[in-house]
Amino acid sequence: RDRYYITSDGIDNRLFYTVQQAQISITILLMFTDIEQEVQHANELLVRLNQWKKIMSSKFN
Repeated sequence: RDRYYITSDGIDNRLFYTVQQAQISITILLMFTDIEQEVQHANELLVRLNQWKKIMSSKFN
C-alpha cells in the first residue's frame, strides 16, 4: 500500500520512517495536515516540506 495515515495514536510507522529519513520535524509535518487526515501523496508532501525548510532556513541564515 502506498497510502499513509496520521492517527490519533501517532503517525504510521512507514510515514514516520520517511519523515525521519528526510530529517523533517514531526511538528512541521503536523502544521500541514490535520490529525487523522489521510496523507495520500506522502512524497509530494515531503517535497513541499523540504521547500518550506529551505525558505525558512534562508530567512534565518
